[in-house]
Amino acid sequence: MVILLLQWMEFLFWYARTRFRNGSNSYSSISSLIFSTLENILVEMGKYDEAVYRILSDPVTPNEVAKKLGVTQKTAQRVLMHLALTREDVKYKNSGRIHIFWKEKANQE
Repeated sequence: MVILLLQWMEFLFWYARTRFRNGSNSYSSISSLIFSTLENILVEMGKYDEAVYRILSDPVTPNEVAKKLGVTQKTAQRVLMHLALTREDVKYKNSGRIHIFWKEKANQE
């Protein structure tokens, strides 16, 4: 699957270079689209799941996670929401546009 992904990315770069040779801004927008698509695929493959899960000891915002991992805020929020939906001990609450995620502590009774 990774080889097919790399071949697809190579084709997209070739297409962007040949289609937008005149130096317009469209080439850079195509390139950023390609990189954001690749980032989304890596998120889906679970590249950041475990690293983000370990950060969740205290309540955090997606921006704090993004700074710690060196990714975009959007990527961090997607991973955090994915964890909140797939793991029972990860919770979240939002107030307007602010999202807070945390790992629920298990009761030791």
